[in-house]
Amino acid sequence: MGNYLPTNTMRYTTLQLHTCLDQSFSSLINRNQPALAQSLIEVVPQNTKGICYEYRSKIRHRPCDILLAYSCAPADLEQLENYVAQLTHDQYASEIIKFIEQRRINPEYRPINLVWFSFDWNSTHYPSIPTFYVSTQSEKYNNKQKLSSLTTDLVTRLVPSHLATAQRVLGCLDKAKLNHIGFTFAREKLKTKFVLTCDTTSVLPLLRDLDWEGDHDKLVQLLDFVKGITPKTQISISFNDTLSSKLEIELPWITSHDNNYIDKPFIDFVSDICHAQDEYQSLSELQTWLDANNHDCIFYNKFSLFEDSTVNLKSYLHSSPFQKRRFLQ
Repeated sequence: MGNYLPTNTMRYTTLQLHTCLDQSFSSLINRNQPALAQSLIEVVPQNTKGICYEYRSKIRHRPCDILLAYSCAPADLEQLENYVAQLTHDQYASEIIKFIEQRRINPEYRPINLVWFSFDWNSTHYPSIPTFYVSTQSEKYNNKQKLSSLTTDLVTRLVPSHLATAQRVLGCLDKAKLNHIGFTFAREKLKTKFVLTCDTTSVLPLLRDLDWEGDHDKLVQLLDFVKGITPKTQISISFNDTLSSKLEIELPWITSHDNNYIDKPFIDFVSDICHAQDEYQSLSELQTWLDANNHDCIFYNKFSLFEDSTVNLKSYLHSSPFQKRRFLQ
């Protein structure tokens, strides 16, 4: 996830971008039931600023999750509102509308310039309502008081039952930066998600402060490995009225072959910690995503450490609708 700055005027619609990528990279992004992804892309707002396809090396029998980034410019918000307003059968549609209304009228919300819709495959279908992320990466939210005030107000409006836990997490963020606030409207269980950036060596102290109850030993294994790749990392913690023991660890964006850290030692580690000796060998095929001639394609990888101590790795393949872009992480 990040901020996008277009550098020219050539821009694809969401459907045009998906169609072009599907033609060039169908083996990566659309390995099963491509008509389902196509039908989703046809109805979502067409003004995306970036698309991300989930890639699971281990799983090839289900469609991928699809994430779409949108600007908060007035015309773009109107498209989002029109899409969400038609979802009258979904109980969470009104919560996204609440955010859009506040973005228009509330000065606290004005620095928000990007949101994400994540359409998470749900066993038989794509949900019409997305998991919803708000980006808090604006420099104006470097002021911790402003960020805390925004976060408190947002959680209070959308999921007030999560407020006490949100405030407890906010109180422990001295060494971390809150980049995104998510609400899992597309999932079976509604949770709030905080996506944080911090020094890799600060993850354990942060989680100790939060009394995190996940698998400490497995987390140490992951962090020892991640430290060899990046001094800073992005983690995701989720909660409702209690903090989840699940944790996600995002690795840096791979923007070219020069900074592609997916090599044999990487694949061997992933295979070992995920207890899947063969399934992750195909990770090497992701390098082809970087070879796009007509599209600006980058990707990142994410470890998930689950409540039952199992681990998996997923990749997210990103492309911008602009033929040229600058990407700011």
